[in-house]
Order: sequence, then C-alpha cells, then structure tokens
Amino acid sequence: MVHTNDVNPGDHLGEEVGRGVRSVVFRLGEADVAKVSSPDIPISWLQEECRLHTSVARAGAAVPARPRLLEVDGRPVLASAQIHGPSMWEALTDDPSKAVALGAELARIQTQLTTLQPSFELPAQHDRITSKIHAAARRHGREFLGVLDLIPSDSDPLVLCHGDLHPRNVLLSANGPVLVGRY
Repeated sequence: MVHTNDVNPGDHLGEEVGRGVRSVVFRLGEADVAKVSSPDIPISWLQEECRLHTSVARAGAAVPARPRLLEVDGRPVLASAQIHGPSMWEALTDDPSKAVALGAELARIQTQLTTLQPSFELPAQHDRITSKIHAAARRHGREFLGVLDLIPSDSDPLVLCHGDLHPRNVLLSANGPVLVGRY
C-alpha cells in the first residue's frame, strides 16, 4: 500500500545521494531519503523491503528510522530517515589505510547481527538461498542443484542475517554504523 498522506505537498525527489544495482536514492524533504526502484522492479519489492526493514528494526538492528511507502512525483518510493555520513566504501576509498580497521568493523557488525533474534516475519535464509539456487538452475542448468547439499541445515538457532552486507550497505553516522539495503 502506497500512502500519499505522509508526503508534504512541497516534497519532491531532490538530489541523488546513492545508487545501487536496482535503485537510486534521492533526498526527500529536509530529513528523509527516498529509494526509487528501477522501472523493471515491481512495487511488491518495495512493499516487501519496507516490511522487512520494519521487522529488522524491531529485532534491534541499526537501520534508518521511519520506513514507509509513499508516492512522490507519481512514483512509488521507500522513504526513511536520512543518515548523515559516508558509506563504509566511501571511507575506504577516501583513505585506504583504514582498510584493516573498516574490515574489522564490518566483521563486528556481522557478528553483532547474529546476536539479534529475528522476528518470525523475516524469511529464513535457508529458504531464500534454496529458492535462489532453484531459480539459477531453471535459468542456467540443473547442475546448479548440486550445491543444495552444501547448505547448512535449517535446524540451527535463528539469527539475523543482512544477506547483502558489504561496505556500500553500511553508512557511518556520528551515532555509529547504520545498515541499509535489503535483508
């Protein structure tokens, strides 16, 4: 569901502040950003991302506040609070001597995520990985199905997993790292 009542009449997509493989992030008003998916991405992806974002925040992960679906300039967007600070990738490319410290920080973030109890609303990684392998096998050949035997069992305790944790999906705010991207 896209809500237009959360948008101020003067709010329009502002300058681009980030870019991913399937989306572009723009400023939205004074304190927010808006993620706009590529035209080939169905609105259901934004709806699911908003739902996941809310669940991950409830689990205690450091993610942008106020996730919500809006329609801005006639386009569906996933809006959230703007995080001020560079991505970990920008910090690394600005000063490569920080590589070891930033790598250690990324590992610490991943380890900390695994201490959080995910909500039952979040998809099981085992199911997501299995589904992606089956999709790859349909597209590229049944030999991909052989890797299904390499996936750990789904009987381990449930922990939170980002699913795409890399330096471009970590923003370094004054209050600490904030995770963006799709869980």
